[in-house]
Amino acid sequence: MYAQVPQKWCLPLLEQASVGENIIPMLSDIPKQYQAQLKRAIDKVNDAAAPVWEIFQVPTTDFQPFE
Repeated sequence: MYAQVPQKWCLPLLEQASVGENIIPMLSDIPKQYQAQLKRAIDKVNDAAAPVWEIFQVPTTDFQPFE
């Protein structure tokens, strides 16, 4: 969606994250061909929302593609 990653892979992550679930374990299920795009999208969102994350002390992830 946001980073040309199919909704099939994005929506479950968004749903789980929106209810406060840890999505890190789910990232390894995403096909390798989409991991670089997803990392850029995560980084862009984290950078854009950094002031909000800091105020509410929301941890962010430094997503690394899985081998």
